[in-house]
Amino acid sequence: MDNDLEFLKTATNAILVGASGLRKSTIAQNIAHQAVLNGHTILFTTAGQLLGDLAALDRDSALRRRLRYYAAPSLLVIDEVGYLSYSNRHADLLFELINRRHEQKSTLVTTNKSFAEWSEAEVSPQNINKKQCIAGQNLDKNKIRQV
Repeated sequence: MDNDLEFLKTATNAILVGASGLRKSTIAQNIAHQAVLNGHTILFTTAGQLLGDLAALDRDSALRRRLRYYAAPSLLVIDEVGYLSYSNRHADLLFELINRRHEQKSTLVTTNKSFAEWSEAEVSPQNINKKQCIAGQNLDKNKIRQV
């Protein structure tokens, strides 16, 4: 089954894109579960939890420590990106985290918005480096197709 997790070996990011109710979170949980079964470390969090946690830290040393915590696992799953609007600080924090993980560890993101719908004030898809994504997916109720 580890062949299905090839993106973890190459530190490639993945994004699951689709409307609400299409089980993107369940797919992400299943991928994370398979990663654990294959010996990888994972951390699953929502975007709101992650960004709220990071934004609440007011000391640089505490923020650096927390960023290291989120940067450590083989796979970081960030669920529900785009469901809420984020401040520029939140976008900067996500960029910092993604930048720390870039080409070293994989990040899997779920979102209900296409790239075209993401605004400057929200966490931008460039922060996730869509050129490095293997699974920019459009999900619908009948099928999953790669774009």
